[in-house]
Amino acid sequence: MNNIHIRKVRCPYCKKQTLFQSNDVLYGFKVGTGWIYRCAPCDAYVGCHKNGRPYGTPANKELRNARIAAHTTFDKLWIGSDDAKAERSMYYRQLATFMKKPLEKTHIGMFSLEECKKVEEFYHYLYPNE
Repeated sequence: MNNIHIRKVRCPYCKKQTLFQSNDVLYGFKVGTGWIYRCAPCDAYVGCHKNGRPYGTPANKELRNARIAAHTTFDKLWIGSDDAKAERSMYYRQLATFMKKPLEKTHIGMFSLEECKKVEEFYHYLYPNE
């Protein structure tokens, strides 16, 4: 935890400060970077980067599932391409335009339930026959 800068992350549901803790409390073992910001009473949490920056906002089970579905749809656009990093960036820019959001706010880990549905709409906008 030497290079981790713990942020003040509030639960979007109860507005209380989340706890920064090992994610083994959820899974029984560490996953990814091994850390989460968690509000246990609301069952809301979000993982974080190695430096402690959250991946997005804490989410309850319904929103976590919606974000997983949105990522699954979005990732079909760029995973497996020759230049995946560039493709991913390009599609995020297009998604931002489609959603009329600033690019810096266009990250699935920050999306609401309604915004997660927009990812599916975006995919079908690009590929109407799928």
